[in-house]
Amino acid sequence: MLAISFEVKPDHAMRMSFSFADRNHVAYTAWRDLKGSEWQTVRIPFDEIRPNPFFQFPDAKTGAPLDVSDVKAIAFAPQDKTTGRLAIGRIVVSR
Repeated sequence: MLAISFEVKPDHAMRMSFSFADRNHVAYTAWRDLKGSEWQTVRIPFDEIRPNPFFQFPDAKTGAPLDVSDVKAIAFAPQDKTTGRLAIGRIVVSR
């Protein structure tokens, strides 16, 4: 199963979102709970990534199948209001 994985180390435990826009300009997002103060590998299978229920681009072709052939950027966003640091390491797409 195709997945994206990355290494991450937050200062403290937190929930984080991982997002990107596909070729159809649909914003896709997955959320993960992270442990604090340690490097960890997060693996997100592509079949678990869903269209973002809170935001879509005006020109998004919602309903189209996921098409990762033209992803230009990815976003990592802490989902809490506490200050701190978040380190992102190696990012890999694998089976």
